[in-house]
Amino acid sequence: MESHSAETVSRIRFPAWLRWNPSVAVAIAFLIGLSYMKWIEPLDMTVLQTDSQVADPEIPGRALIDDEIQYLQIAKRVADGVGYQREPGGKPTAVRVPGYPLYVAALFKALGPGVTVALFGNVLLISLLPALAFALAKPVFGYKTAVVASYFCAFNPGLYYLGLSRAYSEPLFAVLLCCGTAMWQRKDRSSRPANAFAAGALYGAASLTRTGYFGLPVLLTLAEAGWPKRKWRWNAIALGLAFLLVISMWGFRNWIVMGTPMLSSTNDGVTLLVGQRCRRRWVSYDISLPQLYLRLPPSGCCVFGSR
Repeated sequence: MESHSAETVSRIRFPAWLRWNPSVAVAIAFLIGLSYMKWIEPLDMTVLQTDSQVADPEIPGRALIDDEIQYLQIAKRVADGVGYQREPGGKPTAVRVPGYPLYVAALFKALGPGVTVALFGNVLLISLLPALAFALAKPVFGYKTAVVASYFCAFNPGLYYLGLSRAYSEPLFAVLLCCGTAMWQRKDRSSRPANAFAAGALYGAASLTRTGYFGLPVLLTLAEAGWPKRKWRWNAIALGLAFLLVISMWGFRNWIVMGTPMLSSTNDGVTLLVGQRCRRRWVSYDISLPQLYLRLPPSGCCVFGSR
């Protein structure tokens, strides 16, 4: 099926501007992202009555919604030089892994604080995804199929709905994950394991952007090493070493500042609750088009089968 699809695409005759400029897909994604951001912001379409909302006077724009509260408040404190914490003069926190708050903090430092600034940062990230789709598809399916993949990515409406309705970490995670995978694809192009090391570092950064993302780097390391035969190769060593070096920096910070070498975060325990089999009176599922979300009532939820 894959070879047949690639053969079909190879017969398509592209215009010259499209054939040699997959970067046009990047420009399209950037323009659509900007348009969506400016359209959705005044409408407040994403605000539901059950959402947590906080109006922070130090972060201009609409009220912060759900995860934005922690992400942007931490980013504001980091940009101000106060430290990785939510409130000025408050205690250090590790409730969120640092990838996205540090990215937004850099934006706040350069452009000033604001919800619009954070969303603009997500627009920049989303505009990179068509190029990354091209980079991932080209080595496997060829140039023309890669161009088609980049344009499918640019015109994917879910990309903008999920990435720009709120200032969340998914766009940064997607960019880091795709970059890491693209480097891993190219690991055998050089006698040195530089690409594998870069892939491990990017996977580590992705793990510090979305909570608990450890599985893929570990599996790739074991597979490259020939496990269970344990014939270790340089690419496996480079990938595993870079991955551990990146995530250990966060664990070392938490050990020094908070007394516990936490490598990831459970988001105040919420991560442990999601997906567990809880009693109906403790967890309710509400469907409100166009969103499906999980509401956790104040009475709490079970963790691994217990209250």
